[in-house]
Amino acid sequence: MTSSSNAQISPTLSDEDIAAYLRLNPDFFERHESLLAGLSLPHDGRGAISLVEHQMILFRRKNQKLESKLLELMHTAKENESLSTRLFQLSLALIEADNLDDVVALVRDQLINGFKTDLVTIGLFDTAGQSSPGLHEASREDVTRRFKIPYQSRRPQCGALNTDQMTLLFGEQAATIHSAALIPLFNTEAMGYIALGSHEPSRFRPGMGVMFLGNLGALVSSAIHYHQQHESAAR
Repeated sequence: MTSSSNAQISPTLSDEDIAAYLRLNPDFFERHESLLAGLSLPHDGRGAISLVEHQMILFRRKNQKLESKLLELMHTAKENESLSTRLFQLSLALIEADNLDDVVALVRDQLINGFKTDLVTIGLFDTAGQSSPGLHEASREDVTRRFKIPYQSRRPQCGALNTDQMTLLFGEQAATIHSAALIPLFNTEAMGYIALGSHEPSRFRPGMGVMFLGNLGALVSSAIHYHQQHESAAR
């Protein structure tokens, strides 16, 4: 009678109650080691394993993830260091450039050979009759209309572009390009672009870090503007 009454009035513990108790008493299993040793969990392909074994498996998995993340960070740091070195070398070369032709040739050579880019095009708005091998006059209206975001934000755009965008940037070679980056060039206002094309779909991805490309654009913009002004004054 008494035991029956106690059973009726004893509250039933839920999973949440037990979990809350264990969180408030983290030393519970230290005080009840025999209970810990007797607990088991189902494990794929191995039947039941002890809680200790399960914890060891989770620990190893966590270590593997941390190791993988560390290797990824080390690779990124090494890659960033390499890019910074190449950008510095390009900066030195541009300082020595004698004219706009030299600037365009240096930029194209560095991007194709130093940065392993398959195709590079450089377009300028309002060239006022100035021309250079590897450089073409681009329509400000067409380019800024098709690439509103990079010209509004002054940030490069990366990824798979649509057919019209690809054709505008790469012309007849557009069909061979599977990922691209557009770097807007600015002085006080938009002055053109550098377009990078790759045969690899994953070479330029949406959301990838664009700080390096932005710095490259600022550097090239400054060099082009300087020589445009210098050559115009010399006429």
